[in-house]
Amino acid sequence: MDEHLQIIANLSAAKFRDLSAAAKATQGENLLKYEKQVIKSYFVAYILYLFSFNKENNLN
Repeated sequence: MDEHLQIIANLSAAKFRDLSAAAKATQGENLLKYEKQVIKSYFVAYILYLFSFNKENNLN
């Protein structure tokens, strides 16, 4: 896996753990809000992945 993609994956996993812990701390009161943030985090990571993949293909 590309180094940049590994960094993105690690950040996304850390964000997910943080949001999961926060959701548990609030006992699910704001669970939907945290789930939306997790989805946005993964969406941003996916967009960055597509951008880096496209950039690498343009260089070759």
